[in-house]
Amino acid sequence: MRGIAFHPDGSLLVTGSDDTTAQLWNVRTRQPAGATMTGHSGAVRAVGFHPRGTLVGTGSQDTTARLWNGMTGLASGAALFGHNSAVRTLAFHPAGVLLATAGDDASIRLWDTNTRAASGEPLSGHSEPVLAVAFSPDGTLMASSSRDGTARLWDNTTRAPIGNPMTGHSGPVHSVAFSPDGTLLATGSADNTVRLWKVADHR
Repeated sequence: MRGIAFHPDGSLLVTGSDDTTAQLWNVRTRQPAGATMTGHSGAVRAVGFHPRGTLVGTGSQDTTARLWNGMTGLASGAALFGHNSAVRTLAFHPAGVLLATAGDDASIRLWDTNTRAASGEPLSGHSEPVLAVAFSPDGTLMASSSRDGTARLWDNTTRAPIGNPMTGHSGPVHSVAFSPDGTLLATGSADNTVRLWKVADHR
């Protein structure tokens, strides 16, 4: 398994696999739920649920992201093309209006979940593959982390990076997460450390 995420109400689980598919699972019965999500031609590296559970997002080694019905597993529109290498991570905006995807091309792309169209130009700021993205609880900020050993904050209104990159890790930064109140950002790295950053210090 390459990715795993719970439905917002906890009733379903979605998993992504090297076999190019994703699958919904009924948490109570431990059985598959809905159709197997087929359409990618490479390993599914990232999965996530829309905040209301209506959609599932997947990102793949095949350079595309896709959206699926969050209850049936059926495809919801065409593939999202824009990256030129593997999509490693994705995240839905808390309001569900945007999907962020990122990966080996070192860029972050935003997609309108209603129109399935790209929302603005790609965000560029990392020098190596982007390994994780996350939105702040209030949706005003996005965080990203990279194999380049840094994390960054982005303004979701201007789509511009905020301040300087967060440096301190000595290896790739594989994960980012905001605290529930949005005041702290946690980063986890291949250097075997976790760091906490005060978001206000970097705005």
